[in-house]
Amino acid sequence: MKKEKMQQVAYMGIAISVMSFFSAAAGVFNENIYNEVYLSGTITKRLVVGSVAQDCITLPLSVILLILSIRILNAQSENLMIALMGMAGYFFYGYGLYVIQGQYTSLYMIYMIIFALSIYTLIFGLTGFNNKWYGEKCFPKAFRTSVAAFILLIIIVLGPLWVFMMLSDMATRFPGETYGVFILDLCIVFPALAVSMARFYKNSAYGTLLAGVALLKALTVCGSVAFAEWYVSYANFRAFDGFMFGFFSFLTLASLLLLVKYFCYIGENGCKTESFI
Repeated sequence: MKKEKMQQVAYMGIAISVMSFFSAAAGVFNENIYNEVYLSGTITKRLVVGSVAQDCITLPLSVILLILSIRILNAQSENLMIALMGMAGYFFYGYGLYVIQGQYTSLYMIYMIIFALSIYTLIFGLTGFNNKWYGEKCFPKAFRTSVAAFILLIIIVLGPLWVFMMLSDMATRFPGETYGVFILDLCIVFPALAVSMARFYKNSAYGTLLAGVALLKALTVCGSVAFAEWYVSYANFRAFDGFMFGFFSFLTLASLLLLVKYFCYIGENGCKTESFI
């Protein structure tokens, strides 16, 4: 990747990290941020609690994104770029929910800017890599199968569940409080994961890049959901849901292990990939 392109992506990462840090801090430490929207009837109490939980995760992740971005400015690294894009996937998803579901807090315009910047960070980053770099990476078939199985598990478990919940909302002609999840997952995230899974399993060059971004995005988002499942019970909003907490904790741990192994392999140039498509 050219130095200029890396710097552009890094500067966008810095902008995302700074704005998301202060937005998340406001959500955690200023109860009026979400309560004002709740009192207006726009969002439910469940979304208030869930938003605070997400902000608790966003705070440390925004700091990590800032560190990654600064390191890329000082020493260009494709590995760091993959990590940055995976982090951008988290902010795309998290603030995409805020924007799509119309959480019109006093910071809503900031949410929109973060959402837009995360989209262009992913676009600039994914299109900036050259074929020579990711065409030299290679992964054992057993590892590629493990990653494909992990991504497939997410799709076949959550996909039908989201469709079932969405059909229930359609029957009542009224959207549920988490309809933004259905939009992002079914229209964008799951198709992107499916493409990443297929390309990486076939050992294609571009699949190498997509797999790393997908794994880090899965790690951060699933970790956020697992934390939220614990937080809602901690806040005495509802009873602890052991199944959801356990499932997303498993996905978090599995994605972490696969991601560590991914970066171990990516430093080796043992053989070349089979195709560039």
